[in-house]
Amino acid sequence: MTRYKTLRYLFFALLLVSVTACEKEPIPTYIHIPYITVKSAAGVGSTSSNISNAWVYINGQVQGVYELPATFPVLASGETEIGIYAGIKLNGISNTRAPYPFYNQDIVTLDLEAGATDTIYPEVSYVGAAEYALLEDFELSNAFSQLERTSAAGEVFEGIFSAKVVLDTASITRVVSSERFSIPRGTTAAFVELDYKSNQAFTAGINAYQDGQGLGIEKVVVNPQSEWNKIYFNFTPEVNNLQADEYEVVFSIDTSNVSGTVNVLFDNIKLIYFQ
Repeated sequence: MTRYKTLRYLFFALLLVSVTACEKEPIPTYIHIPYITVKSAAGVGSTSSNISNAWVYINGQVQGVYELPATFPVLASGETEIGIYAGIKLNGISNTRAPYPFYNQDIVTLDLEAGATDTIYPEVSYVGAAEYALLEDFELSNAFSQLERTSAAGEVFEGIFSAKVVLDTASITRVVSSERFSIPRGTTAAFVELDYKSNQAFTAGINAYQDGQGLGIEKVVVNPQSEWNKIYFNFTPEVNNLQADEYEVVFSIDTSNVSGTVNVLFDNIKLIYFQ
């Protein structure tokens, strides 16, 4: 009998500890972010974007990185500051993700209630410190060789005009910016961003020049996309390694082994950097 009572007391003691522990577990609030948009502003060109993930901070502390749309728990209640950076795929590669340095942080303050779900719609904008060496939306101009403006149905991304590649008679067509641009050595960020639609792979890159002499081409392979796609190319390491004084934006299409029609379209090409 004594042993039975001891076991019974032990059982109730363990049950009490378990109940107490459950009562102490905090109840999270859930945050839902369906998407992040880019606000329009003068002098920054198109606000087209391809924001794939959110980098979230709660009261200044790292919360996590979430694929959009996202729903995630937050162990906070009451007035809470939520900071969101817009994340992208560097060079269009899924496993190389980072907050885009040219978008600012959006900060939202919410009165969080345990167990509830709050939906927020972050808006970011281009940071004021960004410098634009090139802004080409093809509405009034064309800053590239081997491109022609087009307003044909199915060939325009936004506005009235986009641009399409005019193929060379040679097997490789090179689309080059008509001007060269300076980017300071030691810049913390230098990117080319653009919208494109293509049934053929191409390369995107920069030509570097020092005292008028070419230093070579740095390039990234871009896969075909049947629908318009936004992509962000990170050329920061190349710019800082090359130490050149001028750059061109260049795209190359190799048609030597292609049969059928080649259709490569561009819009909203930007060369953007920090001074």
